[in-house]
Amino acid sequence: MSKSEAIIVASVKEGWGLIVTEANALGTAAIVYDVDGLRDSVKNNVTGLVVEPSPNQLSEAIVNYLQDNELKMKLSKNALEDSRRFGWGKSATESLRILERTG
Repeated sequence: MSKSEAIIVASVKEGWGLIVTEANALGTAAIVYDVDGLRDSVKNNVTGLVVEPSPNQLSEAIVNYLQDNELKMKLSKNALEDSRRFGWGKSATESLRILERTG
């Protein structure tokens, strides 16, 4: 994934889009459909591109992305930085904190 130009996700429904976060952790930006889950895991024009769920819209976004080196560099850098918000250690700590408050 780290050698990919981008990850393309054309799912019509996702829970969170973990594959997007995993790709971001390797500096790979995402181009995704604007659907539940994916719109939550991609910040449009920041960590990737969110497009209307249409093959034509998706292909147009891919071509534009591949031709714009400045955009690729920006999204890749931002995707990597944003992915650092997530991690198993942080998730475990936060989960324990919630359990202690409700327990």
